Amino acid sequence: KFNKCEFVGFLIVVLCVLLVCFFRFRGFEVLTYETGDPSVHYRQALYFQEELEILNGDNSKDLVYLGFDRIIPISYVNCGFLMHIFSDISAYKIFIFFDVFCLLISSLLFMVTMLSVLEKKRYLYSLILTIIYLLGFPLNNLIFGFSYLGLGVMVINLLFLTVFKVKDFNDYILFKLFILFCISFSVFFSYYLFMPCIYLSLGIYYIWLWKKKRISLRKMLLYSFVTLIIPFLIGLIYFILPGFFGVDSVNVVSAIVLDGYIYSNKSIRYFFLLVSIVFLVNIIRRREKIDYFSINFIGISLYVL
Repeated sequence: KFNKCEFVGFLIVVLCVLLVCFFRFRGFEVLTYETGDPSVHYRQALYFQEELEILNGDNSKDLVYLGFDRIIPISYVNCGFLMHIFSDISAYKIFIFFDVFCLLISSLLFMVTMLSVLEKKRYLYSLILTIIYLLGFPLNNLIFGFSYLGLGVMVINLLFLTVFKVKDFNDYILFKLFILFCISFSVFFSYYLFMPCIYLSLGIYYIWLWKKKRISLRKMLLYSFVTLIIPFLIGLIYFILPGFFGVDSVNVVSAIVLDGYIYSNKSIRYFFLLVSIVFLVNIIRRREKIDYFSINFIGISLYVL
């Protein structure tokens, strides 16, 4: 059924993203990122569109200091495919378009999530929250050129929306297992440092469903094994262990201890996270109601802290 309010909200979000694109990139014409990090991702996408193969030491040319076959392939693979398909268009314009498109999809996905989570269809409230969200972390990723972080958050949002929409975990089990497995495993392809809190939150939610007798013990173990343990083991062997055994000279495991441009002055961010956690816990205590959103938000916040 066509909904005018949702359609208007969709148009407003699209307009906001187009305005951001115009003022930041002069409409796909100028590469203006805050850091030099996007240059690496740009070259990744360029090399991928030439070979259409996951990057390694042989086909990554000057990108020899990281194991890019195991690091954030979701970003350069998708952008590289677009560069290959639309080869008549300048590659840098495709690169900008991909980042802006990810910002749009992330914002629209968030708006759909808000409309789904709110008990009443509060369109104006959802739109305001979406615009605030758009101008926060997703816009920060666009400005600094950290598209893989934006894609990682998009995957997390999609996982949350999927779990929220699955009202009954007892029917169409194979289909739901497949979808949840694909989304959970996608976390590794975007930014696998998001994995611990996401997997832990989903595991706690399965246990909560079992405690509330909404699923049996057998089904809880089945969901946990297929959507958490299997993708974790595959991701551990392929993405994480090579970093521990020195296959990559520089990797996420060793680089995580380094201070970064956007990671300085953390105290004020921690303050807002603590306030949010206390506020959410108070709501849960008063309403005596817990859901995957609550578990996920608290888990992510504590992981960040």
